[in-house]
Amino acid sequence: MTAFQYNVHYVEPNQVRDDLIRVWCSNLPVNGHGPAKFDWTYQRAVDPSDGVFVLAAHNSENDAQIIGTAGLLARQFYTGDRPLRAAILADIAVDRPHRTVQPAIRLVHQVRRTALRDFDFAYSYPNKSTGEVFSRCGYRQLGTLTRYAVALHRDKCVGQVIDWPLFSRIARGGLDARQIGLQAPMTVRAARDYELEWLEDVDSRFDRLWQSTRRSYGLIGRRDAAFLRWRFLEHPEKGLRIAALAPRKNRRSLRAYAVIEQVDDAVCIRDLFGYPDNLGTLLDLLMLGLARTKTASLSMGFLGSEAIVELLQSRGFRARERERAIVYDTGASVNSLAPIIDDHRNWHLTDADQEW
Repeated sequence: MTAFQYNVHYVEPNQVRDDLIRVWCSNLPVNGHGPAKFDWTYQRAVDPSDGVFVLAAHNSENDAQIIGTAGLLARQFYTGDRPLRAAILADIAVDRPHRTVQPAIRLVHQVRRTALRDFDFAYSYPNKSTGEVFSRCGYRQLGTLTRYAVALHRDKCVGQVIDWPLFSRIARGGLDARQIGLQAPMTVRAARDYELEWLEDVDSRFDRLWQSTRRSYGLIGRRDAAFLRWRFLEHPEKGLRIAALAPRKNRRSLRAYAVIEQVDDAVCIRDLFGYPDNLGTLLDLLMLGLARTKTASLSMGFLGSEAIVELLQSRGFRARERERAIVYDTGASVNSLAPIIDDHRNWHLTDADQEW
């Protein structure tokens, strides 16, 4: 077997575009979207990265080949009015013949060192094969993104449970009678005062919502119009829509939104944000609207505030599965914020905060 020497280099992404796409397509679930993913990640991102890490294997003749890669993607977070520069370690991949501990540790260690030098904190979603590598390089586990789900069932008895003609007519054929009976009073009030707008794009209302609401969350990543448009609506692979909650008497103002993806007969909430007091209203009207369709279930991946978990549970959501663990590490610039950053209950992490 040929002995290799491994070196990590930080280079401008365009210089290694073809190599990145090759490594991604061979090792990551990009589903044939390699070129589009490169452009989305390194050309159109709202916080573009200056470089990317590549792992080069040198043989005895000193011929080098790029056999691995790791991205260090900038994300902006806030705690109160304090902005924080965060880095998500993304797209970590090594070609199968070189998947041994040594090259992986060298790659992740170098990325971590740069991240903690240039950013306030770093986080990542390692898979099972790289989890131990992250731990050995000094990362701590924050928690595990849990997917909460609620089944939506047809029930011809809905009209017997709820004596409100409009609600009964809309809901018939959707949620089961018991579930709608439990939610009826709050949903009736929600439908009278608010409405859902189904949007294909975002507007300045999302900027105002972000500026006025972010202080209600302990630690949260940027969610203004520019970020949402790039992260979701311009995503090369996914077709997503936004359900925005607006008061019936003032549609120029938004109170909350959910980013929605249809996956077969299920609907996934990819992001949920807004005034905390209005998130329940949004979920009520969303579930009511989906009750009119053939949607079988509604789910959301989340790690963070217990208040959000309790909100989901109050609407019938139950923990179904634990997905990828989330690890993190902090730089010296945020030592004073350790009580906030070290407690996962202060975070607000959804699918929006992942790399792809």
